[in-house]
Amino acid sequence: MGIREQAQADLAITLEAGTEFGRTIVLTAPNGFSSVVALQGQTQDIGAALDPDTGVTVSARLASITLQLATLVSEDGYPSFPEGIADSDSLPWTVLAEGQLWKIQRTMPDRTLDVVVCILEFYENA
Repeated sequence: MGIREQAQADLAITLEAGTEFGRTIVLTAPNGFSSVVALQGQTQDIGAALDPDTGVTVSARLASITLQLATLVSEDGYPSFPEGIADSDSLPWTVLAEGQLWKIQRTMPDRTLDVVVCILEFYENA
């Protein structure tokens, strides 16, 4: 096993090792599709950030999830890759994680480790 394969295997344990590391995530496509079993991944919800100009800590909220690409494209996988949808008249990709409903603002795939980071924003289903 090469170093890349080892890194992917280690990351799979970190992202999807049940309640020890992985968190339950329900990802729903704009067409309403959601996988039969809830996904496992990492969740982040950070309440502070550094101002790049001053270096001072400021109040900001950055929420994201990290999922393995292989999980998304399994045999009962999603119709397309998750993405942010800017059109407010269209239904967004939504994420239910840690008891909070979010919508995907943008995604950043990492094809080296075969993961995708989804940047989230608060979503209230109207």
